[in-house]
Amino acid sequence: MIIGVFGSAIGASPLLEQQAELLGQCIAEAGATLITGACQGLPYAAVKGAKKYNGSTIGCTAVTHEQLHESMMGTSVSDYDQLIFIPDDFTHHHQHQVCLKYRNVVAVSRCDAAVFISGRWGSLNEFTIAYDIGKPIGVLTGSGGMTEFLPSLLEAFQKPSNSRLFFNEQPPILIQQLVENHQTNE
Repeated sequence: MIIGVFGSAIGASPLLEQQAELLGQCIAEAGATLITGACQGLPYAAVKGAKKYNGSTIGCTAVTHEQLHESMMGTSVSDYDQLIFIPDDFTHHHQHQVCLKYRNVVAVSRCDAAVFISGRWGSLNEFTIAYDIGKPIGVLTGSGGMTEFLPSLLEAFQKPSNSRLFFNEQPPILIQQLVENHQTNE
């Protein structure tokens, strides 16, 4: 099972970083692989948490080559067991903002379930992708950011989806719910 963690790349509090690390730890302890957008902030804290518990990690980076990753994305290539790069032949590979959205589609489509912690516009983009393509979604409640607006957005838009949504403030329970959902629906 591959679980994605998506959230704020900058400006997170130490408490939220601890919560993100705990998400990574719980994913590793469940025997699942963690995938992120290979960025700084909360997703990177989840990677650190997974690695502390010998978890497997995949980074979906928004650059074309390993040499660009650390300078452009701000995370170490050594923290990922696998890095997925933007293809050299992608028409917009020189437009970093476009590459960030390309990366979002790839990262979300690769995971079996997606977890959201806090977040801003990029995380909201990842959420809408996960929801549109029917991924199981876990939302860490109380984490702020765009996650606070999800219930009202879901109610306002009433868009049908095959997604199953889980809302919980405790990372271990949230990951357990997603793992159990995956096992039940395999």
